[in-house]
Amino acid sequence: MKQLIVALALVTLAFAQDCSLPTIAQLESVLPPLLVISDGSQVYSPNVTEGSVQYVCLAQGDMIDTYKAIALIATFTPNPGEPERTRIFDIECNSGTWSGRTGSLDPPPASVVGVPPKTNCYRCREGFGGDTRCRACDSACNSGLRRCTGSGSGDCCLSFTDSGQCDDSTDCTSSGPNYVATPSNNFTCTCNLTCSAGYAANSNCTDCDLSSICDAYSPCMNGGQCIQYSPATNYSCDCTGSYTGYNCSDCSLTCSDGYTVSSDCTNCNFTSICDRDTPCINGGQCIQYSPATNYTCDCTGSYTGYNCSVCSPQCPQGYVPNSDCTGCVLSNICIANNPCKNGGSCTSFNNGGYMCNCAGNYEGNNCSVCSLSCQNSGNATTDCTGCMCPAWYTGNSCQTVIDPCMSLEPCGLYGTCSSNRTEYMCQCHEGWSGPHCQDCTIENCDRCSGIPPICESCMEGYVIDETGKGCELKDLCHTTPCANNGTCIGQPGSFTCQCSNHWSSASNCTICSDGYGLRNDQCVECSKNCLVCAESFAECVRCEDEYEVSSSGECISSDLPNNILIWIIIGSVIGGLVIFVCVVIIVMGIVRCTTSYNHNKTHAKAIKKDHLANQRINENPLYMSQDDIDNMEKE
Repeated sequence: MKQLIVALALVTLAFAQDCSLPTIAQLESVLPPLLVISDGSQVYSPNVTEGSVQYVCLAQGDMIDTYKAIALIATFTPNPGEPERTRIFDIECNSGTWSGRTGSLDPPPASVVGVPPKTNCYRCREGFGGDTRCRACDSACNSGLRRCTGSGSGDCCLSFTDSGQCDDSTDCTSSGPNYVATPSNNFTCTCNLTCSAGYAANSNCTDCDLSSICDAYSPCMNGGQCIQYSPATNYSCDCTGSYTGYNCSDCSLTCSDGYTVSSDCTNCNFTSICDRDTPCINGGQCIQYSPATNYTCDCTGSYTGYNCSVCSPQCPQGYVPNSDCTGCVLSNICIANNPCKNGGSCTSFNNGGYMCNCAGNYEGNNCSVCSLSCQNSGNATTDCTGCMCPAWYTGNSCQTVIDPCMSLEPCGLYGTCSSNRTEYMCQCHEGWSGPHCQDCTIENCDRCSGIPPICESCMEGYVIDETGKGCELKDLCHTTPCANNGTCIGQPGSFTCQCSNHWSSASNCTICSDGYGLRNDQCVECSKNCLVCAESFAECVRCEDEYEVSSSGECISSDLPNNILIWIIIGSVIGGLVIFVCVVIIVMGIVRCTTSYNHNKTHAKAIKKDHLANQRINENPLYMSQDDIDNMEKE
């Protein structure tokens, strides 16, 4: 069970785009890499059964409803016609795409079948694990510089094993740049500088120095023995056999064509039948194989065969190779390109000629001419089997005239046909008309029959009249569709309303016309330039074209400049000046009135004084009564 869980462990997905739950099609696409089963001609194409997928472990992604890896159980058909299989396997998300992990597909253990999937898992470093946390290593690490690590992070799910893990990344920089601590040296810092053959680490473990040129480079070739001298770069070679030279690289043996010096430079071996015998003829190239007697020929032109001795060009039917095997020449024109048309049989002659035996009504050298003769402007059919006759003619050669009234019956049930053997005319019965007496004369009737005709169904907007024979306009106004005392006017299949008191005919007199609003069941005119006003009629809802609703609910011109704020400021300044002038005028008026009042009062007192004087003498023409004087004082 533990081995199965390890095999199904989910891999760490660092810096990858996470994936949402896979579709059935995505699961099917990741199965083939896991089912690498092919006999050279058949490749498996699995089909996952709907509703069979059970998720065992969901390694959470960085975003909600996304995942890095999934272990699941699925039932699938490996190939059409094969029995279903139920297996447990795992998939991983790579850059936002699901892919299958290599490995075997095992039957799911009973412990995970039907169990809700794990979603709170971590992935621990190798040798660590746990269901919801990463446990510390199980073994002590007390040797050398080793230390036991006990923490990790990531998704683990089914991947935990009990084996202990020690941290072998021990820092040996204090001993030198090439010192390390490894399990083989019990994690004790030792020189780990690896040198090539003939080189050895220096005393500081900083570099490799040459110790033997013979061991480092093996300069003596072909079995020559290298003799090392001091210093390490000094040597000599002791050559064997027929080899000579400072490094034993030269062989003194010479061989004839088809033979080469043996590898040990002791004799000549037969190596090439191509060089010795030249077996390929007609310009063919000889290709040598091992052993020396094995070869093939790469033939030129149309030559084939083991030694390029066979002339076999790919000639089409009716052609044969020419004398020098460079092409093909015609041998039978009937086979190569049958010149006989329209089913004619071809006979070929040795001199390249031919003769056609024509079939049916065809004639001519190639059977391409139709021999039929059609009368009365008739034309032969495309297959030359007969004549296509014009109207009113028939027969093999279009020689017979047809009576149109007898053959066509063009006047139907409601007319009498008469003809002059090439043309016809219909005399229609009562109530019918048209060139073939097909039209009923009843107005607004869609379908009728009989003599005289009776209408069976009327056109749209009309109904059968009281006589049961004709059609009359369908009355759609009997339901009184026009509201608010509107007048209904019937039309074929429809009606219109004539409205009064500013009601709109477009709404059957139920909505006020543009520029009017409803108040107390009456259409009342809106403010100036307003189409639709609010219920209070104080503000406008929709203005006429070229006007827009202002913040105060009025219709203003939509062509006002964009710097309307400037105009508002200018208007305010002008308004302020007007108010100031009005205040000045009012103050001046008050002052003037006060002055006039005082003057009148003084004048009244003087008149009163004169009045008293005149009253005594009773002869002054400026005499005023006491009531007149009192009224003047009040003024």
